[in-house]
Amino acid sequence: MAAEYEVHPTHLKQWRAVALEGLPGLFEKQDSSAELRRAHEQQLTELYAEIGKLTTQVTWLKKKLQL
Repeated sequence: MAAEYEVHPTHLKQWRAVALEGLPGLFEKQDSSAELRRAHEQQLTELYAEIGKLTTQVTWLKKKLQL
């Protein structure tokens, strides 16, 4: 293979080692990134709900103080 692609055999050995070490991590990162995305979306939903609740409370307090 090294002769066919004109690459030094040592380079092929190094590339193979890097590939074998890194390939499993590529698939794990996709799963964890999906989990992070779901957690982020859930956190955003909760924060927007809290903003709505606090806005309602502020509006109510402003009306009460004007009377």
